[in-house]
Amino acid sequence: MQLFLVRVFALLSLLTLVSQCSNNKSTVQPAMVLSSVQQLATDTSFIAVVKMNKKVTNTLFSKMRLLGSDKARAEQSSRILQLINGGKKQVSTSALSQEFGFADEQEFKNSIFVLFKRKMELNQRYSNYQNIAKDFERKAYDIVSLKLESNATDTPASFVDVVCVECHFNNCSECCSDCVQTPMPEEGGGGSDGSTCRSACNNIRISSRNVAEIEVIGEFSIACPGVSWGAAEIGLCLGPQGAAVGGVCAYLGCGALAYLRYLNNISIAENNYAICQIGCK
Repeated sequence: MQLFLVRVFALLSLLTLVSQCSNNKSTVQPAMVLSSVQQLATDTSFIAVVKMNKKVTNTLFSKMRLLGSDKARAEQSSRILQLINGGKKQVSTSALSQEFGFADEQEFKNSIFVLFKRKMELNQRYSNYQNIAKDFERKAYDIVSLKLESNATDTPASFVDVVCVECHFNNCSECCSDCVQTPMPEEGGGGSDGSTCRSACNNIRISSRNVAEIEVIGEFSIACPGVSWGAAEIGLCLGPQGAAVGGVCAYLGCGALAYLRYLNNISIAENNYAICQIGCK
């Protein structure tokens, strides 16, 4: 018991010290003004945000794809929501990481840690970061994404298996068994050229996916309006020694809600794609 009290006192002292240091830094190093898309696109913290966000959304999409049906995906969202808001004093990070498709609990916690930490750095660096237009950030995100894709040398592990681009969630078993070997016919309804109709449907789907991916970043701010951002708190909450306890670790719940919103947005995009395709046959 005595050892426990000593640890609690040490943590409180650390938080006080870091808070004082942060206040001192803010007076010595005034924030800059974010004035161009290119400025944000070359910022190392923003590049780190894009890298982690793309890794996270790839993980989430892959898990949804592997679930294999809309019913299974709806049940997944329900379980996640219950884990976050089920009235329990503790949120199981292990259970959440499995539901979202992360390799383990630490990878799940680290993804939230990095996104919060880097966004906190952007908030501290630029006085107007929180007030920039969505389109401003999206343009910067696209610039970084294209650069990352052009420099990529490896295929993401989750997409090494067979992919049917024209199927729901790119999952062959959700539309036909031979889609890869037998492409969709060129003729069809929905206009004089059925392939044009299907191409338009897919373009809408791709755009919707991209928007859902970028909005994860914004959701971190929206889902956590009452959380004070601080490096010490984030580290204690989500770092290697962090407790990551629901009700105490607000960052964990906020991150999970942001990820859940992505699942819902992607489900809408994929279902709209399936409906659109019906009109092309």
